[in-house]
Amino acid sequence: MVELQGELISKDPLSGQPLGSMTSENGKAMLVISNHKLEGKAASEPKPLLVLRKVVVDVNDENCGGGGGSSGATPEGGGDREGEGGGAARRPPAQRVEYRVVGRVARKTIFKTRPKPLIKKLGSGGGRAGGSTARSCM
Repeated sequence: MVELQGELISKDPLSGQPLGSMTSENGKAMLVISNHKLEGKAASEPKPLLVLRKVVVDVNDENCGGGGGSSGATPEGGGDREGEGGGAARRPPAQRVEYRVVGRVARKTIFKTRPKPLIKKLGSGGGRAGGSTARSCM
């Protein structure tokens, strides 16, 4: 898990897009987002967190010998069953909501400091024009 202090603002939606690149070595982490660099550290969660997924289960499928109730399980928003069945009196299937554990978070990376701007170095000139290597014409 990554913990950021502050706000992450973008002109474009971030859903499904890569945020940046993160490297970690010896408990220290570095996150580069666009032209900003954040430095952080790894820490243990005092109380591990569970990652849950909400699943809608059709109760009717469970009662019809579906094998433990997992046959009708669909993630929330899925499982539209129009067009199934053939009776004249249609009624919506009875549904139950379950939360399934899909992960456990025991460690996190904390970025507390302000981001540092990454500045690209220009050429190999190494200095200002007109420095000590400039020749004068007289």
